[in-house]
Amino acid sequence: FIALAIILGAFGAHILKSKLDPYHLEIFKTGQFYHFVGAIGLLGILLLAEIKNIDIKNVFWLQFAGIICFSFSLYLLSISPISFFHNFLWLLGPITPIGGLLMIISWVILALKFWFLLCNFIRKILSLWCQ
Repeated sequence: FIALAIILGAFGAHILKSKLDPYHLEIFKTGQFYHFVGAIGLLGILLLAEIKNIDIKNVFWLQFAGIICFSFSLYLLSISPISFFHNFLWLLGPITPIGGLLMIISWVILALKFWFLLCNFIRKILSLWCQ
């Protein structure tokens, strides 16, 4: 998924740069940026689940769905002037903020899980120290 973000970034920089106006190219870059950051986040989520053995499948799938909805709708919106996707702008427009919301929710849930993990760790340290 990270490799796909890199490939799409190169595609935008080398191929779409000459085909899109600056406004649509910026839309593509925004989608690619959040795709890349979200993909790295997915990797972090998987590593955290492996290291701490906590169940964060819901966070993973929310993040994944958010990336698909947000970034891929921006990819399609950005190339709409040079493709047939301009007929579907009414559908793609509302999908983008839904994807963003899914990503935000996944990060909030992950932050809460991390906070509770940290609180439990501190509680254990204090209980050992106070004995």
